[in-house]
Amino acid sequence: MSNDNMGDRQRLRRSISVSLETVAIGALVAMEEEMGDLWGHGLSEDELSEEQAVLSETWKEVRERILKRLSDSKRAAFLHLESYTVRSKKFFGDLK
Repeated sequence: MSNDNMGDRQRLRRSISVSLETVAIGALVAMEEEMGDLWGHGLSEDELSEEQAVLSETWKEVRERILKRLSDSKRAAFLHLESYTVRSKKFFGDLK
């Protein structure tokens, strides 16, 4: 990493992290918006039907698995990134 600029590496890590999180969280939100009625999304536990309560527990488990995979993917991406030298291409110019 001698040719590395640590600031550039950190910016790239942050960019990768935000991109992966945006995809995963966006997918979760889309599922909740489109199918959340099935598990009573937005209702309190005492307002859920028996079926909604079961589906709500299933959704919580699925959601946790998705978030764990997000975390695992970020960790793998950052580990893979360590194999590379990171230097940002910076462009300079006069704005008139």
